[in-house]
Parts: sequence; C-alpha cells; structure tokens
Amino acid sequence: MQGVRLASGRIARGAHREVGSVMEGRNWRGALRPDGLLEPRMQAAAGRRREEEGGSRSAATLMSFVRLVSLSCLMLSTMSMASAVEGRLPCAWLQPRVKFWGSKLSHRHGSHVCSLAQDGSWKRFATPWRMIASDPSVKGLQAPTAQGESIPVRYYDTTLRDGAQGEGISLSCDDKLRIAARLHRFGVDYIEGGWPGSNPKDAEFFERAKVELPPAAWDKVAAFGSTRYKNVKVEDDKQVKMLVDSGARVVTLVGKSWDLHVDQVLETSREENLAMIFDTVSYLKSLGREVMLDAEHFYDGYSANPEYAMSCLSAAVDAGVDWLVLCDTNGGSLPWDIEDLTREVVNRFPGVKVGIHCHNDQGMAVANSLAAVRGGARVIQGTINGYGERTGNANAMSILPTLSLAMKECCSIGLENLRGITSLSRYVDEQANQPNNPRAGMIRRDVRN
Repeated sequence: MQGVRLASGRIARGAHREVGSVMEGRNWRGALRPDGLLEPRMQAAAGRRREEEGGSRSAATLMSFVRLVSLSCLMLSTMSMASAVEGRLPCAWLQPRVKFWGSKLSHRHGSHVCSLAQDGSWKRFATPWRMIASDPSVKGLQAPTAQGESIPVRYYDTTLRDGAQGEGISLSCDDKLRIAARLHRFGVDYIEGGWPGSNPKDAEFFERAKVELPPAAWDKVAAFGSTRYKNVKVEDDKQVKMLVDSGARVVTLVGKSWDLHVDQVLETSREENLAMIFDTVSYLKSLGREVMLDAEHFYDGYSANPEYAMSCLSAAVDAGVDWLVLCDTNGGSLPWDIEDLTREVVNRFPGVKVGIHCHNDQGMAVANSLAAVRGGARVIQGTINGYGERTGNANAMSILPTLSLAMKECCSIGLENLRGITSLSRYVDEQANQPNNPRAGMIRRDVRN
C-alpha cells in the first residue's frame, strides 16, 4: 500500500501529533492528502521515528538492566564478604570488585558506588553486616575486617638495644632494668632488651630481668638476634641457642632482604639466605615463641630486586612468622614510597601483621613511620627521644602523640598514658646522662600532657 488509511479522527489526530514530532516544528498538515492518506515520504519518516523511539526505549531498558545487575553483583560480593564462613574469602577480595563496578558507574555524577571506589571508603559496606553478625541468633556471619580496623597500633621500644648504640650513650645493666620497668608502666607493648648473644651486658640483663622485673613487664621483653649462620643447622647455631636460653617470650630476628648484602656481606647463595630465614623462624615457632622478622634494608632491597625482597618475606611467612617488620635501615626512603610499599606487603600477606622500623638519616624517620601506619603497619619500632646509631631512630616521643591526637588512630597506648610522656622522656635522658632537648615538639615544658 502507498499509505495508511486513518480509521477515525481521533486516530488521525494522534497520527498528526506523531508526524508533527517527526517534522520538529514544521506544518504537519501539509503532509496529509485530501483523501486522509499520509504522503509516502511522511509514512516512511513516521516509521523511522517509531523505530528510533523503540530502539531508544530498548537501549534505556538495557542500560537499566545492566546497572541493576552491576549493583546486584556488588551487594552479593559484599554479602559474600560479610559471611566469610571458615575464612573462605579474604577481605582484600572485595576492594577490586567495588572498584570495578564503581568504574562502570563512573559517568553517573554523585554515584555512591563511584565515590566508594575513589576514596577507599568501601569498608563502610561492612557496617550493616557487623550489626547482623553481632546478633547471637545469626550464625556463621562475620564482618570483613582489614588489618588496620581490627588491630590497634602497637609500640615496640628498642631504646635498650638500638638506642644504646647512639653516640655518647652507655647504659649499664642497672640502667636498662630501670628503664625497662618505666617503659612497662608507661604501657609499651614490646621492650627489646638487647642481643643476648652479642655481649655479656645483654646476657646479664636477661638473666636479671627474669627475676627483678614484674612478671607482666618480663612478658613484654624481646630478645634480638639474627637468623642462623650459613650452612649450619639451626639447632646447632650458638647464637640461636642463646636466644632460646634467654627465656624471652618474644624473639626478633634480623634477616637480610637485599640481595647485595646476601652476595657481599653474608657471602652465601640467595637460596641459602631464604633457608636461613625459614629454618630459624620455624624452629623458634616450634618452641612457642612469638617471632618478628626485621627485614633489614627492605626498602632498598625492594628497589634493587623486588622479587627477591618479597621472597625473603615469603620464606618467613611460610615458616609461621607473627610479624613482618619492614626496615628502612639506611633512613633514605620517602614517606609516600614507604606508604605504598607497606600497603603492597599488607595486601600480599593478608594473614600476617606488618610493622615498621625507620632510621633518621634524612630526618624522615617519624614521617616514614606514620606513613607506614597509613599503609597498614600495626607495630612501630622506635626509641625514646630518637636515640640510635648515626642520626638516630624514629622518635617515639613524636610518633605516639601524633598517632592518637592528630591521626586519630586506635593505639594500644591510650591518651591517659600519654600524660606521662614528658616525664618518661626526661627520665630516660637522666638514666642515659643526656641533656633534655628544649626544642622537642611534644615534650617541651610549656606543652600540656
């Protein structure tokens, strides 16, 4: 047929309106012939218009469906994370999926999902599921938790070992025992007593600390040492035996993570270094010790050989280590690099707690320690007043107040304990026969504690 006959005036008026929309403001009456038929060209235009509108409606329907499926997948991912029954799904599994679906909706300005992907607040999705999991009538549910959410930041004090290596500082065994007792009263989580296999003074400290320190203080004391010697069975290593004989509940091992040092300092194969880490950690864990691995020169080692530096951490993790402490031993790293690499380690080993140990050669030890916390570190190693070899270690007198007061981090040393930070700083200065620093920001006379 060359046209479409209009059945009634009402239908004709409807057709007129449709043709008028196609003509976009032109006189639609000119498109009708006297016999009520549409011109063939207008019939074709009307048909195209109907097809376009039908296609637009189909496209809109399809987009709505895609968005609905996207949001459904997002919520299912969140619910799967909330259940996490028997630890089947790691917490880190959710974040990339939120980012993926958020990117699909990124063209929707103000999209909550998009903002979650951008600012990292995806963790807020866990809130309703925590409420459900808290209901005793609901079984098998647990909220997804990140390392930083569930574990407060702890402080590991190494004044009695690393700090004692500072220029002009010489602590007697009596000095170390008094400082250890004071650190315990302040609320320090770990007190590194020294290296029992390195000198008679440190060996004496551990012998006396068992008896003279309160049991709760002795429980915090950590013995420092190194991994077993190359090509020696761990059970036969004299230095490892002295770590065990010290009786300390916590043992901190220094291990090489920079291939340069393995090749030129240890003068052994890289495979043997990995075995040294694994054997020593697994041996101490078999004896019931809490074990920390101080990955010496980790940030420099990662810059030189990322794969090998990570393999050193993997060896300790495979052996059951409790803490991976990343060391900026040269003090030459920058805060943003520290934060990024610490976060990478936290994501790489989600079941292991991560710590930080910084030196102050660039004056960045405090900033780097705080950056590591932002990256997920949950223990900070430092010293009172920043004592330490060369230019010193991370100054706990600056770190601890900043964590609680400025960064609002959950810390094991609470605000009430911080009221005694000035007296602690001066007490340690007196024991070490060092003058008080009048320019120390957090412990000056005119700063309220």
